[in-house]
Amino acid sequence: LKIIDLFGIDRCFFASNFPVEQHLGWSASRLYQSFHDLVKHFSEDEQNKFFSQNAKLAYPL
Repeated sequence: LKIIDLFGIDRCFFASNFPVEQHLGWSASRLYQSFHDLVKHFSEDEQNKFFSQNAKLAYPL
C-alpha cells in the first residue's frame, strides 16, 4: 500500500508471477483474494483501476 500511496492509484495495478508462486503453496484464488483484501477499503473506481483499467491503459490488451 505504501507504493500506491507514493505513486497514486492511477499509476499502479495488480500483477503477479503466477504460476511461479504455486511452489510456495499459493493458488491463483489465494493470491487474488490477498490482494483484494489489501484494497477492499478503496472505492469501487479505485479497485477497477487497480485490477483492470490501469493495465489496459499501460498495455495493448
